[in-house]
Amino acid sequence: LIRPTMLVALNILRRGTPVMAMVMAIVTADHGGAGMHAGDCPAGGGGVCSEGGTVADWPVAIREVASADMAPPNSAFEERLRRFNFTTDHDVQIDVQIEQQWVEEGLSCVVWPAAVELAHHLARSDLHGKSILELGCGCALPAIVASFRAPKLVLATDRETALGCTRRNLEMNDVEEAGLTAVALDWTNATHLEQVYSRGPWDFVIGADLVYAEEVFAPLVTVLERLVGDNTTLLLSGKRRYAKRWRRFKRLLSQFSGSDLLSQREHIGASAQAKQPGKSQSASHRTDSYLFELRKVDST
Repeated sequence: LIRPTMLVALNILRRGTPVMAMVMAIVTADHGGAGMHAGDCPAGGGGVCSEGGTVADWPVAIREVASADMAPPNSAFEERLRRFNFTTDHDVQIDVQIEQQWVEEGLSCVVWPAAVELAHHLARSDLHGKSILELGCGCALPAIVASFRAPKLVLATDRETALGCTRRNLEMNDVEEAGLTAVALDWTNATHLEQVYSRGPWDFVIGADLVYAEEVFAPLVTVLERLVGDNTTLLLSGKRRYAKRWRRFKRLLSQFSGSDLLSQREHIGASAQAKQPGKSQSASHRTDSYLFELRKVDST
């Protein structure tokens, strides 16, 4: 018998679609027809994309390579070189260039909107003499911007397979002399974790769009528990997706307390008690952007 997925493949071949897109279509058909949503599928910090039939359900070899057909027409992801400008709290301009490799290197080598939001915040923050750790850095835009603010140390981390993109962008922006380096940190690798811990303590731990995939929630929280100290500020930016998963992730962050700097409408941890009883978040709010500033809750 010819499976429906084989028919999909044959049809694609007749249209002359690239082989990579063909394989993706086959896997997608096998998962109930759900496709990859390019604008909603970052791959940060050792994690992968996931939502019934999207990237995390695909074989690793497919997950790690993005087809040109997947990028929306005229998407910023298709740009090989992107230029960004940030303004500090003293009206100093920070210019950054980022090389993207959407097709060749996949989801971790593009700049996601949450990274831009986090970078803007860092540009306006006092980071002088501070130590800063970025998780799931990809192109490392936030880490690069932070390096312009006279920190003591900036460490950009991601899976080893993603660090080629990271290092090219560090070199392009000539920031290594500013104390910015890149090292591998797979969230499930205890050796990696201890190596990064030994370079602390960290004044700031930052990350952009790290929690799309539910399977990375627990490993990420384990990493945060180890690397976020009593005097560390945790900055997490991203997009609220899928209300049930978002609530679960917030519950896992119960040892932290803070609020959303973008809206001041959502809180995590002890500060969540400040919300008025009976006031639920709207559906639109659950899916918009966030930038949480968190601190570890004092357990004494």
